[in-house]
Amino acid sequence: MDTSTKPPTYLPPSSNFQNMDEEESTFDIMEWLFKILHHWYLFVFFLAMTLGIAFLVNRTWKPIYQVSAQILIGAGQPSQSSQLVMQGFNLNTAYKNIDNQMIIFTSNELIRKALSKIDLSVDYYTEGRFKLNNLYGISPIDIKSDRIADNVYGVQFDFHDIDGNSFEIIHQKDKQLGRLVFTGKYGELLSTNYFTIIVNKTDLFQNKAFLHFAFLSPDYLADYFSSRIALNFVTTNSTVLSVSMTGPVYQRDIDFLNVLCDEFLIDNLQRKNEEASKTIDFINSQLDQISDSLHLSENKLQDYRKTSQVFDMNTYSSTLMGHLTSYEEKRLEFQLKETYLHYLENYIKRNLNKDQIMTPSSLGIVDPILVELLNQFNAAQIKLSQTTPQNPFYEKYTDELTRIRNAMEDALKNVQAGFEIEKQNIDNQEQKATTQLESLPEIENKMSNFERQYKMNDAYYTYLLQKRAEAQIQQASNVPDNTILERARMISVTNGGEKSRSMMMAIAIGLLIPLLIIILKEFLKLKIIDKRDIEKMTAFPYLGNVPHVINATTISVIKHPKSSVAEAYRIIRTRVNFVAQKNDAACVVVTSTESGDGKSYFSLNYAAICAMTREKTILVGLDLRKPSLAASLNLENKVGITNVLLDELTLEEAIIHPTTDFNFDLLLSGSVPPNPGELIRSNKLLDLINQLKQTYQYIIIDTSPVGIVADAYPLMSLADTVIYLARSKKTDKKFFKTVIRQLKMDGIYHIGIVLNDLDTSKSGYGYHYGYHRYGYGYYGRKKAGKDYTKDYYEE
Repeated sequence: MDTSTKPPTYLPPSSNFQNMDEEESTFDIMEWLFKILHHWYLFVFFLAMTLGIAFLVNRTWKPIYQVSAQILIGAGQPSQSSQLVMQGFNLNTAYKNIDNQMIIFTSNELIRKALSKIDLSVDYYTEGRFKLNNLYGISPIDIKSDRIADNVYGVQFDFHDIDGNSFEIIHQKDKQLGRLVFTGKYGELLSTNYFTIIVNKTDLFQNKAFLHFAFLSPDYLADYFSSRIALNFVTTNSTVLSVSMTGPVYQRDIDFLNVLCDEFLIDNLQRKNEEASKTIDFINSQLDQISDSLHLSENKLQDYRKTSQVFDMNTYSSTLMGHLTSYEEKRLEFQLKETYLHYLENYIKRNLNKDQIMTPSSLGIVDPILVELLNQFNAAQIKLSQTTPQNPFYEKYTDELTRIRNAMEDALKNVQAGFEIEKQNIDNQEQKATTQLESLPEIENKMSNFERQYKMNDAYYTYLLQKRAEAQIQQASNVPDNTILERARMISVTNGGEKSRSMMMAIAIGLLIPLLIIILKEFLKLKIIDKRDIEKMTAFPYLGNVPHVINATTISVIKHPKSSVAEAYRIIRTRVNFVAQKNDAACVVVTSTESGDGKSYFSLNYAAICAMTREKTILVGLDLRKPSLAASLNLENKVGITNVLLDELTLEEAIIHPTTDFNFDLLLSGSVPPNPGELIRSNKLLDLINQLKQTYQYIIIDTSPVGIVADAYPLMSLADTVIYLARSKKTDKKFFKTVIRQLKMDGIYHIGIVLNDLDTSKSGYGYHYGYHRYGYGYYGRKKAGKDYTKDYYEE
């Protein structure tokens, strides 16, 4: 034994304590795997729950179908030769614009026309346990409505067949309407305050049929279908337009798209025929007027010939008459043109409708400025007709129309002025020819006048007939500019993968939630649980663990020397020598982070296990603030080391020798001194410890928790090894880590960690002790409370 009075100096072993880190950030995959397997029941529970939810969600799943049709834009436009023959009777250029045609296709007016061709005003469906099933095309009844009140649109009605001849319609009470019950017969008019309908059976009718139906308003149907129409060109440079819709009732969407495409072609053809129809109507009105004049001039000529008996003219008269006839024909052409100009001028002034104006080129008026303005005027009229006063472009189109109208008035004035000059020229020439004719006999002159009147009217009439024939041919030969390339069909189910995605998501969530619970549970563990927690926070050697036992005696190793508890203490006794780097670690200081870690219980059992080697062993109680050794052994704490240090008695008088309860010498703390900190730091205590080292092979010193008070610090320099006790599920990790770091910073390296009260059945690793399982839950005789630091600051 070392008899020197100088305390030993401990240097950290180079292999264990150089670059010592308090915490390791290594990830142990096997550790986490065992934790996951330990909580297998969480995965079973959450997987069952999430898969059950996914199953219920999939029961409510409805397939969403995509329906598509294709239209070739511009396929029916006339050839160049046809345009030359029928010049002036084609569709206005504004309608040929592809973007405009796409707007027309989705216009509210065209959609309403299509909806009027198919009966979608009543929606039939049945209600299952998880979803509604639409009965479009397979309904057992067909309801024809004549009058529907606004407040029942969208309201659900229940239909019950009574006996195959009569039925009952019920509406359950809601916020707007009370309970309604109506009874009627099939095929007969049912008139109520809310609707007037006729219910007919279909081929799918069955007795006792039951279903739900609701009336759908035209506005709702127009909005519902227009919002789902998608237009896209098949390729970048093509004019093939793909029209698609998505919805749960694909047959209804197919029927609607087919009718909409047909209405689009009909509308396009009607717009192309509109100008030809207007031209024909104008020519017919002129033919009615000229027909009477032609008939009158023909009768006058025949009557005069009969009266005068003159049927031939001389060469001179024929020449003059030819000139006059030519002049008259030109005047007639100008008359037609002037009539058109007056018609155009009156139209611009009145502006009673928004129809197109026929182009002047169809009547022989060739004025590029006027023609261009008329085209602009027609385009502006189209834009204005497709908007409403609420549209932000309405005012813009109105201003544009006014500007074009003013320009047309100026152009008309210029054209009319040119006509006046040409007419004056013709009048002068005609006057000259007339003067020459005055020299002819009066009969011949009158004959010429009658013939000229007749030829003039006949030429005008023939001209109008020709123009009307051209317009009628054009109208008959018109075809739509567009062609249905592919009628509507169902091409795909857009949500076909939702069921599998729901199941995969359920599996993922069912695995993720318990995994997060396990991770959260681990991160929320604020107390030290097992050896792994200690190894992560410090590099000080781990001496071993004391297993948790039930109904333990004060010194379990004496009563059960062959138990797993006694074996654990033997392992710790052996490893203490390795920490001290000597074969006989005589002096051992036992401390901990805070009160309640089981220092006194450990010190008693460790002293007992050391005494079993038949070496002299003494247990010294130096927890002067809160002594508990005496209470643990049912002894009185009146005499102890405090009395020795105060020279009240000798060391030998203070030592309690082995009894039937313990096999080692015992030096209690004695009466609690007023200044325990100063007393522990006194030279007398140093001399007393050195004196004990000369007598005993094992000296176990039970001290105060080093995390609360500093009483243990001076004793650590006297010890060969410091046993730092941590209690499973009780010692705070953060507090433990702070104290251990401070000990390292203070240069105390001869420390070994012991984990006390470890429940090996739940730790997941370590020894499984197969003897008896004993237990304790007390710090000495007193149960450990929540405030473990309180008594150490009450002096």
